[in-house]
Amino acid sequence: MATILVAKRSNGQLFILHKQWSREQLKQLRKKEQFFCPQCNHVLQLKVGAINIPHFSHQHHKACDQFFSEGETFEHLQGKLDLYHFFQTYPQLNVQIEPYLSELRQRPDLLIYQQDMWKPIEFQVSRIPVEKMQQRTNHYKEHSMDPLWILHTPANLLSLTEGPTMFSINSFTYQFLTNLNNQQYLFTYHPKTKTFYYLSNLMHIEKQKYIVNHRKLPLSLQRYPFATPKKLSREEMNQYMMLFNRAREKYIQSAIFYNRQGVNNVFLRSCYELQIVPSLLPSWIGVPITYNDGFIVHPCEWQIAFIYYLHKIDDGKLSSDETIYQQFLYRFYEINEQSLYAVNMYHLFLKRVGYEKIKNTVRLTEQQKLSVILSEYLQK
Repeated sequence: MATILVAKRSNGQLFILHKQWSREQLKQLRKKEQFFCPQCNHVLQLKVGAINIPHFSHQHHKACDQFFSEGETFEHLQGKLDLYHFFQTYPQLNVQIEPYLSELRQRPDLLIYQQDMWKPIEFQVSRIPVEKMQQRTNHYKEHSMDPLWILHTPANLLSLTEGPTMFSINSFTYQFLTNLNNQQYLFTYHPKTKTFYYLSNLMHIEKQKYIVNHRKLPLSLQRYPFATPKKLSREEMNQYMMLFNRAREKYIQSAIFYNRQGVNNVFLRSCYELQIVPSLLPSWIGVPITYNDGFIVHPCEWQIAFIYYLHKIDDGKLSSDETIYQQFLYRFYEINEQSLYAVNMYHLFLKRVGYEKIKNTVRLTEQQKLSVILSEYLQK
């Protein structure tokens, strides 16, 4: 049976189960009043237990059940209610909970109206296929609605220390990244702790690993429009580079001592062809670059592969011909918009630090590298 938070009273008015109603009051209310489904008009049961959040459900399975969430968890019900009460504190907002949008045949968790615009709010607790989430998003946008998906805070984020740290973002969680003012960040909420959790200033390492800046914001201190993360401080930038250099060294050591690909290892093969000792890899190879998550491999690998490719086609000289980026990616990796941007950004980085070709190496101190990388890429 579907779990419902909104019902119609006998007089046709909507009744919302919010926190002002005690369990005892609700028990008394259900003795003298009937409630009806706002969609199919069939009688609903008001369930008031000792553990679960009070909610409505159909007495028998109805066709409209498919438009409600099936067997919602405490986290989902409480999260919806928390967000509903939060939006209600803003008089300029018209807030609806679980409204049925007949044209879309969808029922968002919340719907807010402001400045002639409807905005669906989806609080996602359970894991759903990425395709389904994209389909729902596109459906909203086809009807001129820009949805906001708020992810229920993953368990491994609850115990994460605040500040710069390492974190793995899987493909499902990645779909919830928000882009605002040229900054990409993850925005989640946990109803038990009544806290929003932010992961910002994402610096990709490899695969699903990122360096992130983790911050918490209690619901009581949140505002709308929602608070956005601040730029990194100088101290946080230094922490980022320390974490990145540690991960870079770990990658190099792993490639040297635990190589299972033999001569097919792109990193070691490129080092060999360029006559570079892997443990003495120049500081300008394996640097954090914007859009690096266009690759799943560590930047040490794709960047030295790019240098090797330049060496093969034109003695290692930099070229402004962008078709070279495509040819490089076609040969070694997958061509996508992000990987093309990443190669272009690395090309600009090499020009800025004075690289001409592999035989005329440049030497960068950690402070120089920090200054160039962070001024260009992390402060976007």
